[in-house]
Formats: sequence, C-alpha cells, structure tokens
Amino acid sequence: MESSLCLENGVLWIARSARSAHLRPYDLDGRPLGEGFGFEGRDGVRASASGLAADVDHRLWVADVAGGRVRAFTLSGLEQQGFEGPGPPDADRPGALGGVFDIDVEGAEDGLRLLVSRRGPRRHGLFLIEPVGGRVHSLRPGGDPQGSFQGLAGVALHGPLALACEPSAGRVQVFRGLEFHFHFGIRVNPGRARGFEPRALARLSDGRVLVAHGGLGEGGVALFDAGGRILGHLAGPGLEADSVDSPSGVAVQEGGEDRKTLVALLDRDGTRVRILTLEGRCLGEFPGD
Repeated sequence: MESSLCLENGVLWIARSARSAHLRPYDLDGRPLGEGFGFEGRDGVRASASGLAADVDHRLWVADVAGGRVRAFTLSGLEQQGFEGPGPPDADRPGALGGVFDIDVEGAEDGLRLLVSRRGPRRHGLFLIEPVGGRVHSLRPGGDPQGSFQGLAGVALHGPLALACEPSAGRVQVFRGLEFHFHFGIRVNPGRARGFEPRALARLSDGRVLVAHGGLGEGGVALFDAGGRILGHLAGPGLEADSVDSPSGVAVQEGGEDRKTLVALLDRDGTRVRILTLEGRCLGEFPGD
C-alpha cells in the first residue's frame, strides 16, 4: 500500500492508496478532523499517493505514481491543475513522471516550485518544476552529467536547497541552486547485512535534517546537522520510540525549542503514526486508519 503524510497549519494529512487513493486530516493527538476525500485514476487506472505536500495557498500536491503525474487538490478535495510531463511517462528525460515517488513544494502563485523524485535507476530522476511557465530543471546525480540515481525516495525543498533520499546507495544527496552540493549518510561496517536506507526526510529551519530510515538492523529516525554530521537518533532500537518499520513519511512542526518541536512519523506501510519531540520523547501513536 502506498502511503505518505504532510503537515499543513497543524493539521496532519495522511494519504493511503490501494486501488484508489484517500486523504484524511487528523490533529496531532490522532483525532480525525473529518472524512477527507478520495480520488480515482484516469481511464480505469488505479490512483496512488506515494508522496504528499502542502503549499502556502492550502493546496495538497500528490505524487500519483500509478498515473505517472503530479496532482493538486483543495483541502475539500476539488482537483485543480497539476503537472503532467512531456512525452512518454517512462522515458528517462527531464519532466517525465513515470515512477514518480515523492514531492515537496515551496512558494506560491508565480513563484511556486515543486521538487519531484522518481523510482528506479535513472539519469533524470530528480526534477525542480516551475508549473507557471512549465520549466523543468533536472538535477545531476552527484554532479555527474553522465551519472544515474539508483532509485530515489523522499525529498525536501527549502530555499536554494533540495535534498533527496537514495536508499540503495545509503545516502542523502544535497543540491544548492540546482547544482550538486554534497551527500551524507551513516557509515556502516562492510559486513552488515543491511546498511543505512534513507526513506523520508524533513528539514528544520536551522538547517538540521531528520531522516527516517530502514536498515542498520532495524529502522529509526536520525538527526543530522546542516553539514550532514549525525547528531543522534529520535527513534530506533533501545530508545523510547523503538525501531521503525517501513517508514514512508516524516514531518515537523517547529515549536521554538527541541522539547516543543513535534515530529510526526508514518511507518508500518502507513498503518501507524507516532508523535515524537525533537528530543526523542514519544508522546504517543495512533493507527490513523
């Protein structure tokens, strides 16, 4: 089952999809704030929501991997103009959205920007899209114009910075101003059965980055500084919030202090939401179904 989440003005939106997709709002105590809305695919094709983001105009942007496009909805479920790439969706070319996995959004109106990742090994697997004008900027993996991403997952967009999880390579790639900047991860012993597998991430305003990951024996949530140095873990084996299973989303509501900053983590294939503080205290969990 595809699943994702985002935080919009204190409202936690959770998307799940099988044959069709459904988005439902909750407060951070796990109480549903309504039934939400669902949507179908076109021409009998199933719909999905592997990635979800909200913009400042209160629109929800969905990465529809089944439909190979990016869709936009009002909070009441009215579909608005989204983005469909040029040419065949599975082509390895800028703007093609076959295998689209995650999305983040920043700005409004004419300055709106979308960061989109795609599954699978692709040269053109990470785009910055400016819907007004239809401009697409393909980011070069590792700065190599001939290189390929090994299959991307969660993304985050913050000002000039774009971040993308690359699970099979065990790293997060960071771009500044459309150019490759650096990558980071967690070093592991070569003999480990599973390494660091970043799946979803969220960036804080002070530059720190939260990464929900699998691997390393059991999954967790790691906190890195702005330069990619690991600062510690919020969740994982031996911590108050124990191991993370198949994470598919992480979002942050900043509170001025770490103990007041809330982190929403979606895992277990979208069937569990946990609320943590940035200090690693677990405030509870709910099924969110």
